[in-house]
Amino acid sequence: MPQTKLKVLLASGCLIGDKLTKAVSLCDDWYIAEPSLVTFALRALFHDLKERRWDDGQGIPAAQYAPFQAGVMPILKRIAEILSATPAAEPITQLDDLAVAYRDSIKVTP
Repeated sequence: MPQTKLKVLLASGCLIGDKLTKAVSLCDDWYIAEPSLVTFALRALFHDLKERRWDDGQGIPAAQYAPFQAGVMPILKRIAEILSATPAAEPITQLDDLAVAYRDSIKVTP
């Protein structure tokens, strides 16, 4: 199940480099198999991070990652928990929270 794979991936540490590449691939496949607001939003977020070159094996500066880690990761993990428990869930409130937290976190990212 992609929900469980995402939950495990998010629990495994920083979402940069190869882990981001895996998240992009997972959400691409998940969106194709199950198009929904949730899969679209997750796919878009991970693709945006890739576009910002967070998939670079050298990593990103800690000052850029810290706001993401503090603001976005807890919400992503909560969404993954909700979806693991109820795969058909549409956690709209959490997606709204995710959109705001992501916007706020990228303010420091060039």
